[in-house]
Amino acid sequence: MNFIFRYLKKRHPFEYSPITDQLYVAAWPTGEDYDVLKEPGVRLVINMDWVPAEKKLNEPPLSVLALTEIDTPLTPMSMENIWKGVDRAQEVFDEGDRVMVYCKGG
Repeated sequence: MNFIFRYLKKRHPFEYSPITDQLYVAAWPTGEDYDVLKEPGVRLVINMDWVPAEKKLNEPPLSVLALTEIDTPLTPMSMENIWKGVDRAQEVFDEGDRVMVYCKGG
């Protein structure tokens, strides 16, 4: 199943948007996007999708926090996972680094 989703992802270019100077959102980065993530100083990638991040995204200086979610109107994201992400992101912000948060659609 992961193969199908990764195949579909490759059909779209990787794009991200700044929310603040230290926080970005994106739609599903792959290992091929590693250098693009490193360039602006991203050090933490928060995966809010149920498909695991590619291993390349967890190579230093990047790290991945997997907060597996299936976000629909009937199954909203858990507050526990949201706070885990907020707490970890704050640690990264305090170090002066940046965070990228993504799900399948951005």
